[in-house]
Amino acid sequence: MCIRDRLCPLLQLRSFTVIITAIDIVIFLITVLLIDTEPRSFLEPNITGLIKFGAGYPYLIKYNFHLHRLIAPGFLHANFGHLTGNCLAQIIGGSILERAIGWQKTAILYFGSMLQASLMSAVHQLGAFVGASGAIFGLVGGVFGFYVIRSESFNMIPMIRVRVAFFLLLSFVGQVQVVAMMIIASSNVDVSAHYGGFLAGFFLSMILLVPEQKDHLYKRASLLKPLGFALFGIGMILTLIFFIFVSKPKD
Repeated sequence: MCIRDRLCPLLQLRSFTVIITAIDIVIFLITVLLIDTEPRSFLEPNITGLIKFGAGYPYLIKYNFHLHRLIAPGFLHANFGHLTGNCLAQIIGGSILERAIGWQKTAILYFGSMLQASLMSAVHQLGAFVGASGAIFGLVGGVFGFYVIRSESFNMIPMIRVRVAFFLLLSFVGQVQVVAMMIIASSNVDVSAHYGGFLAGFFLSMILLVPEQKDHLYKRASLLKPLGFALFGIGMILTLIFFIFVSKPKD
């Protein structure tokens, strides 16, 4: 049995998950080739070059209206380890969700979570930010939402219960490690993007996971749809208000 069959047996090579991961890898290779790397780090483009490539930078977003910096950071990574960890989590979580709800809904959830996570970073970060972690935690929130809202559907997909439990446990352990690193080693990890992406993914799952067929799951899921719209919209609006009127990013 190959590694793909063990980690993500639901993965299909012609899928949104594989395409978005391939784009991440290609863009990282381009940044490594075109941007000077840090001398004592392995494949780590310097932050000045990443900013030129579109890294999130609160000052430029707010005062220069560089709105592309709310999406572009999701395709940039700080170093090889950052890219590897994100791609692995993205492939596992994305393959589960895409098999369950289709690539279109997975893409909406992915980019919606990425946008909310970038806004959270713009509010809380003092400097530049990069990485797909917010969108990946959106996938975690989406998988969790699928588990809560449509748990009966797991019986239709072989081994998905085990994979979902493994993915959620792995995500939880990873987040505990991140918080520990921040406390012990003062690591500069943007947990606000993680939490913002997770909540956005969970709220979007309330909207996107309504079954097309009006079966016994339809009534319960359809009741959550307006709540999901409300919670996602309120979260986005509050973050925007705070960023526009309260935060004071420095150049």
